[in-house]
Amino acid sequence: MKKKPLSALWTILLVFSFLLSACKAPAPSSSTESGSAADSTYQDSLFLVTDPYGPLLKETAASNSGYYELLLSADAQSNNILYTDFETQQRIYLCSNPSCEHKDEICTSWTDSVDGGGLLFTHAQTGCVYYVQRGLEDLSSLGAAATAKIFSLQPDGSGRSLLLDLVADGRICDAIAADSLYIYFDINTVKRRTAEPEKQTWRVSLADGKKEVLISSLPANYRLFGAFDTCLLFQEQKGDSCTFQAFDLRTQQFQELCGWQYSAFEGISIVYDHLLFVLAKQAADTGLLTIYDLRTGQTDTVENVPIYGGDITRFSGLWGGRYLLVDTTDNSDLTNIRYLRSVVDISEKTVTENTLCFSHNGYSQPIWVLAQNDGNLLVRYGEHQGKVRSLFEGEISEMAVPDAPDLAFITMEDFVQSIPNYKLVTDHVMQ
Repeated sequence: MKKKPLSALWTILLVFSFLLSACKAPAPSSSTESGSAADSTYQDSLFLVTDPYGPLLKETAASNSGYYELLLSADAQSNNILYTDFETQQRIYLCSNPSCEHKDEICTSWTDSVDGGGLLFTHAQTGCVYYVQRGLEDLSSLGAAATAKIFSLQPDGSGRSLLLDLVADGRICDAIAADSLYIYFDINTVKRRTAEPEKQTWRVSLADGKKEVLISSLPANYRLFGAFDTCLLFQEQKGDSCTFQAFDLRTQQFQELCGWQYSAFEGISIVYDHLLFVLAKQAADTGLLTIYDLRTGQTDTVENVPIYGGDITRFSGLWGGRYLLVDTTDNSDLTNIRYLRSVVDISEKTVTENTLCFSHNGYSQPIWVLAQNDGNLLVRYGEHQGKVRSLFEGEISEMAVPDAPDLAFITMEDFVQSIPNYKLVTDHVMQ
C-alpha cells in the first residue's frame, strides 16, 4: 500500500471529495498515446486476474477446482507449483507421477525462477493456469534467460507452452486484466535510442501470444489497477492527488472517474470488479469507508471502521461479494501492539471484529484467507516446524521450514462469526 502523509485537520469528508470529483469530462494525459484505433464494436467484459496491487501482495491463484501457489527451491533457482484440491482437500505438487522428485522440467510442477519474481493466475474461460516471469528492465548483465515470459498450462500442469517472450528488455508490472480473448498488462521498459524509462500497456492474444501495444507511452505515474465492463482502470498519482482514469477499449480514450487530495486524509484504496473501496482516517483510531460504484458514479459509506494508520492498514479481500476484510495494527500502546481484523458487511453496513487468529513470528495475527470455493474459504489457520524435500545445488535434500503453513477449509458463516470450525487439508508437500 502506498503511504500517505498525515493531515492535521480532517476538514473535508471523503464523500464530499468524491461527489466533487465524479463524472468529470474526459481528461486524457497529453503524454498518454494510444497505439490502436478505436473499436466501437468491442462488447467483451474485462476483469482482473491478479491482485489490484500485482504481485506485491499476492502471487497465488485459484480456480473453481483448486488453489495454486509457488514454492521456491532451497537454492532459489526454481519453483514448484503446488495445488490444493477443493474436492479432496489435499495439497500436492502439481504432478501426477508418484515417484517424481520434482526437480527438473520432466516434472509438470517444476518451473525455473528468474530475477524479477513470478506469479500465477487462472482464466475461467480458457480453463488454463498461467505462470508469469516478470523479467527485468535491464538485462545487460543477465541476458535472455531473465526476459519476461508468460507460460500457459492445463489445470493439472500438463501441456505447458510459451505464450509470450518479451525478448527485448522489459518488465511486466502492476496488475493483469483479461477478457475472453486477451490479457492486458503494463510493462516497464527503456527507449532504445535514449535509454530513458518508458511504460506501455499491451494486449496479448490468449490463442497465439500475438501482442498489440494499446498505449505506447503511458505516464510513469499511471498503474493498471482494475478492470470492469469495457474499461481498464488506471490509478494516477500526481503530487498530493490521486485519481482513477478509465480507458475504454471502445473509444481508446481516458475518462477521469474520481479523485481526491492526499492532504485531506490518510487512507487506502482498492478495486474489486466495478467497486472502488477507500478507507479514510477520520479520528485517532476510526475511519470512514466509502464504496464508489464505477459504473454509476454512486457512493455509499460505512462508518467506524478501525484504522490506526494508512501504512499499517490493508484490505485482505472481498469475499462472497459481501464481506470486506480490513486488517490493521493497533499501536496506540507500544507495550501491547496487536493486530486487528474487521469484517465489513457492505450489504448490511455493519463492522464486526473477527477474532480467528494464529501465532506468527511471536505475534497473534488474523488467519490468512487464501481462496474461496462456493460457501467455503481456504485459510492458513496456523503453522508448524515442517520440512520439505527441495533442490539445492543440483541435489535433492531435506530443508527445514520453520513456518510451514497449516491449511484448512471453513464455511463463510463460521468465518464471519469467528467460529474456528476447521476442516484440515492433508498436506503431501510439507511434513
